Amino acid sequence: MGRSWIDITMADRVTADNIFKWTVGKEPSCSDHNSISFSMYAGKNARYKPNRFKLKNLDPVALKTATNDIFRDKTDDLDKEVDNCVNKMLEA
Repeated sequence: MGRSWIDITMADRVTADNIFKWTVGKEPSCSDHNSISFSMYAGKNARYKPNRFKLKNLDPVALKTATNDIFRDKTDDLDKEVDNCVNKMLEA
């Protein structure tokens, strides 16, 4: 079975909601990737909410502790979910 790299396009929710006509180009490019083109609605009002947190107030130690507490028992579940997502992409 051959191998290939899967390209993923990511956008925040507001941007994704405004995208249409998303296509992968068939014409040659100067890259080993195909070109991607899309159109965006210009007239829609963005429902953007600014971040509630300021990075200058971030306590890295508290963040690491809280993250470890949340995900400590879920590591196996996360690994399984990642494997599941990779397998689904490979099957597509």
